[in-house]
Amino acid sequence: MKVKSYTIDLSEQMAVCDANYIRLLKLLGNTRSVNQRIFELPDIGLADKREKISVSLNVLEEFKYTSTISIRQISSAANQEKFLKYESDSAPAEIKLGITKEPELKKLKKITEIVENEDCNNAAHFSSPEMIIRVYHDAKTAEVTSYQNHKYFKAVYPLPNPYMYQCDEKEQLNLFLAEWLNLCINEGLSRTDELHLEKLTCA
Repeated sequence: MKVKSYTIDLSEQMAVCDANYIRLLKLLGNTRSVNQRIFELPDIGLADKREKISVSLNVLEEFKYTSTISIRQISSAANQEKFLKYESDSAPAEIKLGITKEPELKKLKKITEIVENEDCNNAAHFSSPEMIIRVYHDAKTAEVTSYQNHKYFKAVYPLPNPYMYQCDEKEQLNLFLAEWLNLCINEGLSRTDELHLEKLTCA
């Protein structure tokens, strides 16, 4: 069965980029007066393993017609909390009371090393998303120019390719940005110290 080749829908892709420009304006407002904005997202995970997630928007460059913005996810350090929970809930009573027994301490140290190695292995396979966005104020559009330190995305890639990209990798990245910004708009909470209320003047 012959696979249908990917065809670029330029108008649809431009519509996504134009909508992302509007979403960024909602989150950042005037980029010339705001350099950073952090949004707290709802906690994820099970009740006993909640992890706080926040999204940081930073204005890296600001010119007359263009801006460069970074967006990245910030996760709380849950690894230390996991070990502390184990130490308080599962450690032998002698250790909880401060009575140091060598066999029990060795056992706890070994389990600690296993937990740390497991977290390092998980971190090696997963990294929080991070993007660089180029904003064009004159055209009122925004597009992803970098993702996880990968840059210079082409409109179409042949399959297979050395980078293991999808044929529509660039389009998928802009769609991912759209979903990410929508999540911040619908679910994100601004920090109180970042809220700037303008004075209302009566005519």
